[in-house]
Amino acid sequence: MYGAPDVRGGAVDSVISIVENPHFNHKVEVIPGIYEEECRQLMRSFFKNLRRDG
Repeated sequence: MYGAPDVRGGAVDSVISIVENPHFNHKVEVIPGIYEEECRQLMRSFFKNLRRDG
């Protein structure tokens, strides 16, 4: 599960799909969008604070 996609650096279904890589022997079910808006706001707030404090 993941909350919000990362269109610039995502590794599930954005830039690459690591879960479909044939070199790994485990298969997983991906459920996108779990708490998507909450996750998006959390990430925005985190990086906004990082830029402000850094």
